[in-house]
Amino acid sequence: MCMLVLIGTPLTFNANISGNAVYGNSEASLIGGKVSLVRDVYPWEYEVSLSAAYGSAKVGDSSEITSNNGIALVRMDRYLVPRFEVFAFGSSEYNRVMGLENRSQGGIGAKYVLFKADAHKFSVSAALLGGYERFVGDTTSRYPIRLSIRPKGRFDFARWGALSFVLFYQPNVREFRSDYRVFGDIVYSLAFTEMVAFNLVFKYNYDGYVASKSGDPDSKLYGVKPYEFNLLLGLTLKVPLER
Repeated sequence: MCMLVLIGTPLTFNANISGNAVYGNSEASLIGGKVSLVRDVYPWEYEVSLSAAYGSAKVGDSSEITSNNGIALVRMDRYLVPRFEVFAFGSSEYNRVMGLENRSQGGIGAKYVLFKADAHKFSVSAALLGGYERFVGDTTSRYPIRLSIRPKGRFDFARWGALSFVLFYQPNVREFRSDYRVFGDIVYSLAFTEMVAFNLVFKYNYDGYVASKSGDPDSKLYGVKPYEFNLLLGLTLKVPLER
């Protein structure tokens, strides 16, 4: 109830679950999901969300965990003029497969909306982030300062569905070349009803810090792949909450 009061009304509750499975000479499965509360009524936008994914693979008698991650996010945006807004956000995440014990960060930034209509929306944002990172085997914690560049869009093609994407580029301002993150989602959705939609999701994640350590025999991240990508099928539920 406290969360609902904080966000205000009208609210939209979003939930999705997606996954994939492979059987035959190899067996693999992955399941992921996200729940969020979103308010987008001018001049404010708010979002509170939780997401997680878990996957495993088996070849012969051996098996391994291929995905184990989660993230919590709080975001507040405020339009200053119809197409320009400032925002603040905080997040905390883990990724067991890539050796990330915890990454907690927060920041402020600005977003420019190139266009926003019932059918289409596209924006570009830039932010400055400060935070804490702890990787498996590191003797000390890291406190990187990062830039964050994020294009985001949604294009609705009526009965042919909708295509949306979000892409982040986040370099460490002290180590642009070796320590940067690139991650994002591309989602194709086809609505069954006003509240339920089928979705096809492509997710990508690359971490330059993991890449720099994955070739160092003295690091516990030695041999860890610095990238993840998944293609998932799932369902999305969108429920307007009003009072």
